[in-house]
Amino acid sequence: MSTLHDESTSQSITELRRLRLASEITSRAVAARAGVSTGRLSELERGVVEATGGELARISRALHELILAQAAVKQVANEVGWPL
Repeated sequence: MSTLHDESTSQSITELRRLRLASEITSRAVAARAGVSTGRLSELERGVVEATGGELARISRALHELILAQAAVKQVANEVGWPL
């Protein structure tokens, strides 16, 4: 398991955290979808540990999928007149 040791990885994790918070998606949801523990995700987001390339890709993909799902739910809710 190779670990990425560069500044761009920590910037990527920081940006993913910013997007997660802005989208009001829980760390639990992202962690579950990415196949990492919530503790591990928290450590990654806080810079306590460094992400492997696989972790970064899985977390990014998980957040992307959750944001798309959230947008789809909002669109359907708007179409049928449900308040969110």
